[in-house]
Amino acid sequence: MSLQQNDNDQDHQHRWQHGPQQHQGQVSDLIRLARTSATTNPADALDALMQALTLQTGTQAAADQAMGRIRTELGDVVADCIAGKCSARQRLRDQQQISDEDMHRKALAVVQDLLNDSSTFLYAQNRQHILQQAMEDGSSVVCSQCGDMVKIERWEQHKNYWCRAIERDAKESDEEMDM
Repeated sequence: MSLQQNDNDQDHQHRWQHGPQQHQGQVSDLIRLARTSATTNPADALDALMQALTLQTGTQAAADQAMGRIRTELGDVVADCIAGKCSARQRLRDQQQISDEDMHRKALAVVQDLLNDSSTFLYAQNRQHILQQAMEDGSSVVCSQCGDMVKIERWEQHKNYWCRAIERDAKESDEEMDM
């Protein structure tokens, strides 16, 4: 074995053991999941290992190589099942990210609408900064159903009992029943 190949093997082993630091916790969690679900749900265990491999090496090539080996040793059905799970999880993550971005955009729009609403008492007193501070420090939230600003401690009660949208939804439901 040449000295250069030995150095390359050691470097690869070092990268495998230590990997990107930001992913170490995720990799450990995925390996733990794989171990616990290996007997009850082997497809999920393999999927978790594939994700850990991708995170650990920082490249999809290693996961593709492992998938080829799985396909060779376990067959196309197992490999397709694992690949299907991986892609479904990735789609879910992508949708969640889009959903989070969309919610953030909507929240900013609601806050701007509240700050510029001339019918509010704080606007009339030129004290909109109080609304802005409450939103920025996280002590209050804006209800996406009715647009009211609610202290975070009262959010559950608002959502379940006080929200104007509950009344509106009840009226719409009653009107539908009358038809």
